[in-house]
Amino acid sequence: MVLSNLLLLLFAVFQDSDEYQDDTQKDQSLYLYYNDGIRLDFPSKDFSLKINAWISSEARSLSDRSSKLEDADVQENSGLLMRSSRFVLGGDFAKVWRFKFATEFAGDVALNDAYLEFAAWKQLVFRVGQFKVPFSLEQMTPIIHIPTITRTVGDQFTPRRDSGIMLYGLMFDEMISYAFSVYNGDGINAGAKDLKDGKREYAARVGASPFYFWKDSLLQGMYFGGGYTSGEVKNTKLTDVRTLDTGTKIIDIFDTGSLLTKVDGKRQRYGYEFEYTYGSLGVRVETFKTKLDLVRSVVEESGVQFLQNYILLNFILTGEKKIYNTPLKPAKPFNWEKGTFGACELVAKYSIFSVSEILETAGFASMAASTDEIESMTFGFNWIPMEHMLFAINVLTNTFGDDITVSGETISDERAILILFQIAF
Repeated sequence: MVLSNLLLLLFAVFQDSDEYQDDTQKDQSLYLYYNDGIRLDFPSKDFSLKINAWISSEARSLSDRSSKLEDADVQENSGLLMRSSRFVLGGDFAKVWRFKFATEFAGDVALNDAYLEFAAWKQLVFRVGQFKVPFSLEQMTPIIHIPTITRTVGDQFTPRRDSGIMLYGLMFDEMISYAFSVYNGDGINAGAKDLKDGKREYAARVGASPFYFWKDSLLQGMYFGGGYTSGEVKNTKLTDVRTLDTGTKIIDIFDTGSLLTKVDGKRQRYGYEFEYTYGSLGVRVETFKTKLDLVRSVVEESGVQFLQNYILLNFILTGEKKIYNTPLKPAKPFNWEKGTFGACELVAKYSIFSVSEILETAGFASMAASTDEIESMTFGFNWIPMEHMLFAINVLTNTFGDDITVSGETISDERAILILFQIAF
């Protein structure tokens, strides 16, 4: 009896809402179905829950250094690793309140999102809690929807998640989007003991799709946007800078004794973004920079700059429409008997990350083990056999503006292959 009930439950979950509404279901007090997640609706329609989860596993091979992995930092970034394993619980009640909790299980278990929203109007939504600060198109894209396996180097200088409040909304249908946030600036899961000095940071972001109402035109999928953050940081240690795809240390920040480098003063970020989609084609262009006031012993420098530029191209070979930030649903899901194989997508990304030369010349970083620029080229192939599954392979090359020392070896570039398997529902 238990087994039969379980099978019926699973059958109900993986049916579309318009395909599973028999008389028995309608008579039940709860309505369980699948629509972009497992959903549970109460008969009063005043309360509903939504569950999402995903597992994302990655394999990395540093092809030109595989036989010379003496450095522990290099070893831990080559091989198999769990990129992300997340459980998300969201819902709404009284038709105007929404909430979300998201927990990451890869590595140390951590609470990612925890917030409450008042959403009586789509033009003005109020959010409070822990959430992603509205800055950078790349960072705002969920990790499971990023076309390449990893983000760019400069992403580590974006604000990511923090605790605060935010106002955001859509104007003129969806032609204009905006967000304004006030947050602590202390990072994810910061407790009372982690709060620095009571000062807050501010973020603002605005985007426009000027041709949104030009239905089926070449220009309808064009989007422009930008963002800005500003705040004060006091005596916060600046950490080494690494590539996110290979884990290679590209800027060796002095972090001991009298050489300890700290951020002490203003922290500002500027971002500009462009996106275009038409049919199966997608293009993204973004630039964002961070300016920091640094101190080391008696040395002070204002406005040390970290700059990231990239261009991303996507093309779906099987003809489905490209929509960023959403899962790709194959027109013909994998079916061996019918001879269908799902959707296939080609990806290419070119990026340049650079830092002010003063970072090295003023003694904040080791000149022998650091570079002031890294140029990256990535080519990828994504296979989506069905809506909830993804296989991806990326081949990349990182070229350093200055030679750096890794595991006692001086290198000017590196190559790597990344493979990803992901299940998300």
